[in-house]
Amino acid sequence: MEASLPSIYSYGKVGNMSPEAKTKESENVRQVVRAILLTCDGRVCIGKRAPGEYEAGKWCLVGGKAEGKVLSKEALREISEETGVAGDELTDEVEPRFVFFVDRIKDGVVWRNNYYIFEADDLCIPLILESFSRREFSELAFVLEEDLRGLRFAFGDRKVVRDFFKYVGN
Repeated sequence: MEASLPSIYSYGKVGNMSPEAKTKESENVRQVVRAILLTCDGRVCIGKRAPGEYEAGKWCLVGGKAEGKVLSKEALREISEETGVAGDELTDEVEPRFVFFVDRIKDGVVWRNNYYIFEADDLCIPLILESFSRREFSELAFVLEEDLRGLRFAFGDRKVVRDFFKYVGN
């Protein structure tokens, strides 16, 4: 799946270069990984932030701050932590595919959100819905584009999910 998103959205495409190689080391850039966890029928996994969490009550993609240097491994770690299922249990894929990044600035800090697509085997969906992190999310759902109406999103993920369905998905 190749992302072809309009440039007006400030999406960055890394091309053949890894996001790690593209990123300048700076104390003002914080790396974040977000997983577009996709089912065979085109649904995307989103979670409703749990009470007490930043942006509580809003929906977002699976993901969080990168703790290590290899962002694809960080995406797998976040998937495992937040869904309760390890990446190698979800599918035969070795690692998620980097698609694009979005830079957001908050309080003078650049938060680089690196988005990865990871296709989940449909047999894992019931396991994910049963074992996801209740500390992070109060609810978890696999949605289609029409399911997004009326949902409030955190971290700018509404635009990313909508654009995913419009330009990449299905």
